Amino acid sequence: MLDVLIDNLKKVWVSDGLTLNEPASEAEIQLFEAKYNIKLPADFRQYLLELNGMSETIGASKLWPLGEIIPLTVLFEQNPRQIRPNVDIPLPNVDRYFVFGDYGFYGGFWAIDLKSTPSKENSIVVAYSLYRYRELASSFQGFLKLFAEAPDILG
Repeated sequence: MLDVLIDNLKKVWVSDGLTLNEPASEAEIQLFEAKYNIKLPADFRQYLLELNGMSETIGASKLWPLGEIIPLTVLFEQNPRQIRPNVDIPLPNVDRYFVFGDYGFYGGFWAIDLKSTPSKENSIVVAYSLYRYRELASSFQGFLKLFAEAPDILG
């Protein structure tokens, strides 16, 4: 199933005139994992090894290559927002989420929950801040399925 999703995305992107990124290497993935003390789930690893994000934005969406993926907390430290005490509730385990793409020209950010051990369940959210988010899927493969079918519902 994942192979089919990745192959279909490649075909669509090429037909849209997008230049495909160089796949991430196993060495690059291992460096990323070591840097953040995490292990990528099999579906996310396979995606990076075969597709590795988009070279440019299509419509209002862009999936980022491995070299651009950063912790969600780092993204919002760079782009702070006003917090409303006693109203805003942070994303649980926010320090485990890593941004792998954006929607609506940085209006929302897709992030995956990465743990220190590989897991088949890795929550995917669209985050508008550390305190405003919506769950989208329970795995990267589930996210890719939604992305391939109707990316507009992911914003």
